[in-house]
Amino acid sequence: MLSRWPLALAAVLAAACCTVTPAQSATACGPAGFAYAGIQPSENGHGISAVLTALAVPVVESGHVAGWIGVGGPGQGPGGTDEWIQVGLNSMPGTGNTLYFEVMRPGSGVRYAEVATDVPVGQAVRVAVLETAATSGAWRVWVDGKAVTPPIALRSGDSLTPMAMGESWDGGQPACNRYRYRFQRLAIAAARGGSWVAAGGVGGF
Repeated sequence: MLSRWPLALAAVLAAACCTVTPAQSATACGPAGFAYAGIQPSENGHGISAVLTALAVPVVESGHVAGWIGVGGPGQGPGGTDEWIQVGLNSMPGTGNTLYFEVMRPGSGVRYAEVATDVPVGQAVRVAVLETAATSGAWRVWVDGKAVTPPIALRSGDSLTPMAMGESWDGGQPACNRYRYRFQRLAIAAARGGSWVAAGGVGGF
């Protein structure tokens, strides 16, 4: 899955309301290219987790939609390179909800992998990305309490920014993509390997 952030992402995050339950497209036909809605918790940490649920079957005319949590982004890698790791649900034209993870590393490009397909609407999935206790800068993706990746080394260590996002891409042509995801129990890891605390001091979203 192609995944990019627009230059205006910082403004989107600054303006986003912290109550993104559910996250959904703001209008029937969104802006061209990529569009995002979500939050960036004020805490830096060693991971981010949430309970993610698709509340409706996404309508994808072109491109894709996704709801995900992760750390990192464009320009956050060494020397201003792109680096991130994320996990969530996505959908493309004619497909249901797919549970996936994605890793971007400088010099390696994007790695995208599917964990499960046809995830039912209304099924809650506990997802997390977490820096390992054993090794600084090594991250794993977790689903429902089980690791689904080996440790993945990111060169930026634990300086990557956590965030939770709803995303739509129009596939390079006019489209009216629609989605509805719920993020609950959003938490930040205060230490490598865990020590989860509610993001922003609030729970239940």
